[in-house]
Amino acid sequence: MLIALDDDNTWPQSIVENLRSCTNPQLDQNLHRQILGEVLPHDIVGFHATRLHENHIEELKSGNRSLAPLSPEDEKARVADLVRYGDLSQDEANALLGTTRVHEPCRNGLLGLFFTDKIFETDSCFYFFRYWGGESLGQYGHHENILRRIGIPCVVEVSVPIRFIRNISGKDFANAYSQNHQGVCIDDGMYGYVEDSACSVTVRDIIEFGSERFTEMTMNVEWREQLHP
Repeated sequence: MLIALDDDNTWPQSIVENLRSCTNPQLDQNLHRQILGEVLPHDIVGFHATRLHENHIEELKSGNRSLAPLSPEDEKARVADLVRYGDLSQDEANALLGTTRVHEPCRNGLLGLFFTDKIFETDSCFYFFRYWGGESLGQYGHHENILRRIGIPCVVEVSVPIRFIRNISGKDFANAYSQNHQGVCIDDGMYGYVEDSACSVTVRDIIEFGSERFTEMTMNVEWREQLHP
């Protein structure tokens, strides 16, 4: 079963019935444990906010590149690709790799995912979209002029086995149920990390800046500055 938090019609029906009948589902920890036990055998739809080089977009679409947890080796390869494509000089590449945070425990070996597309109704993903390089290169004030000129803001929609996800919880389903039926964005949970390179992450769609779907997902956002050209 493929579960989408934004559509509780895709959930096991027992979860929906229990949430519907619970007086305060967001605080019921026994219910949260029960929900997590029921969904662990299934896959879930996730969204990775990023900025991708055009060639890497095509490689992801064709299956020649995978979306995987961050690693020093992958980061060096992506930077080397851009030197080969002519979008970075070797000096620029050296400067980027010289300020990388890829080795930090809160980044290395992790692939961050949101499990609701409502997050894109806010500007929470601004830095992911504005600067190429992801969490290790692109967010922290170094070499902004270089990183702003590379790539296209994208949301990569994936499916991933729930059992591989760190931080997902039954409370995420309670939050999502409330969000789905109240029509509001709940800024609490509904994100997690894949930290096992053996985990199968299947790319379902790449939603590029300027596309109808990207525009629709972000139509109410007032960006702090222009995302792209």
